[in-house]
Amino acid sequence: MLTEKEIRDKLFEEYPVMFRQSMSAKNWFRARNVVDTARKVALFLQLPEKDLDELFGIRGDRGEIIQQGRFKEEDIIRCDDEVRKHQYKENQEMMRIIREKYKKDA
Repeated sequence: MLTEKEIRDKLFEEYPVMFRQSMSAKNWFRARNVVDTARKVALFLQLPEKDLDELFGIRGDRGEIIQQGRFKEEDIIRCDDEVRKHQYKENQEMMRIIREKYKKDA
């Protein structure tokens, strides 16, 4: 079992690096998984608000970024966009294959 320090090191040091590396490599699904895992662990551990702010940043009442977190919001947004694009392309390809199959069977 990991100690509290080991968990914090992973959340605050290792995971942001893994996220940036995955983004640089355009490994969008891995990057998305890393940030999702960090969020889930942070919430499960009920980290204090200041720790959540350090990890994920602070937004103002109008949505403006007041403080960037270790996971930069614009990178998370780009990652989400890329994941959606890839999922859309995969869905389109699946639909094409299904249509071709039904045309052959008809």
